[in-house]
Amino acid sequence: MNIKKLLYILFICIMFIASCNNKINDPTQNTGGNDSGNNDSGNDNGNNNNGQIEPTVININLGEKIDDATLTEKFNNSKNQYNKYQLTIVGDVTAEDLKTLDIFLFNKYYKGEYTLPLILDFKKANFENNTISEFGSSSGIGYESYLEKITFPDTLRTIGKNVLESVPNLKELNLPDSLISIGDLSFTNIEQLEKLIIPDSVMSIGNSVFSKSDLIKELKLPKSLRTVGFGSFIFNATYMSVLDEINLPNLTYIGSGSFLNIRTKKVILPETLIFVDYNAFNVSTSDTELRIPKSLKRIEEQSFYYHKTLYLYDTIEYINMSKGTETVVYYGTEPKTILGSGLWMYGGIARLYLPNVKEGDPNADPVLWETFLLDKNSIYKFYPQYIYFGTEPAQN
Repeated sequence: MNIKKLLYILFICIMFIASCNNKINDPTQNTGGNDSGNNDSGNDNGNNNNGQIEPTVININLGEKIDDATLTEKFNNSKNQYNKYQLTIVGDVTAEDLKTLDIFLFNKYYKGEYTLPLILDFKKANFENNTISEFGSSSGIGYESYLEKITFPDTLRTIGKNVLESVPNLKELNLPDSLISIGDLSFTNIEQLEKLIIPDSVMSIGNSVFSKSDLIKELKLPKSLRTVGFGSFIFNATYMSVLDEINLPNLTYIGSGSFLNIRTKKVILPETLIFVDYNAFNVSTSDTELRIPKSLKRIEEQSFYYHKTLYLYDTIEYINMSKGTETVVYYGTEPKTILGSGLWMYGGIARLYLPNVKEGDPNADPVLWETFLLDKNSIYKFYPQYIYFGTEPAQN
């Protein structure tokens, strides 16, 4: 064999070997071999298809006991190589398990041992009696300040009192369609949440739930809702959440300060409504009319702001209502005694319409009606300059 041919073959062999080495060592190739050693994580310590760093997934499979040693081992094995923790709980979860988990997370974050954002995934967990209660401290100085997302199982029916009472950095809250009630002081101080969807199954919302909801831009309320406790939807006046309408056809009770700083086009009150507490509906609305149902006998102070026209039935027993009302349509036939301070207005011309009192009736005397809804304590008195018998305001 001539020397030229030998050198040519040798050159080809060298190039082939070099090519193989480059393919093996190319750092852009994803071989899946960069493993943290945590078999429970379910991840490969790499990036996802979009180039985003995925959270560490720490699975607690019950059968495994939730205790300090198990949790510490799980978190330590994750080596903090991701941008956040995702703690997934699978299986039956007792109240004692939740207490242990709560204390563990609080201590680790409070002491500064853990500083990464946290996701809690209970999607595959089974809670005792389908209920979670007393989970998360009220201080907001433990892990709650790091919690960005929480997901509950589809079997959950009750969120009891004091569940994650202060979660200022929560960005995503997934409530299941099985949920019926949400207890007092749950999910308060949710300053970063922008979207809140309450499932159609929910019938009861307790006191101070979803308060300090400063950034919520999308809010959905369920038609099934019957009671809303005090201070439940308190929004930042600067950002005011927008609803097409507030229409809750099964509502019976609204606590004080339930709906504050909400902008809506229309408020519809159902015939099931029995009690509306102080300052319950402090909303901005483009709807100038408000119809008080026959079932509602009391209107407390500072509720139903900004409605220029108020429709009342003779079932009303108590009125202490301020701001904005210029026209009242009353369906009674006589000026009955109504307790409370009455109505007051800042200015303008007050009008009273009495559709069921016809001209010629004994009560068709303006003098009888002049002080009917007069605010007895305020200088801003509802004193109707115009009283109309047998008619209603013209409808647009």
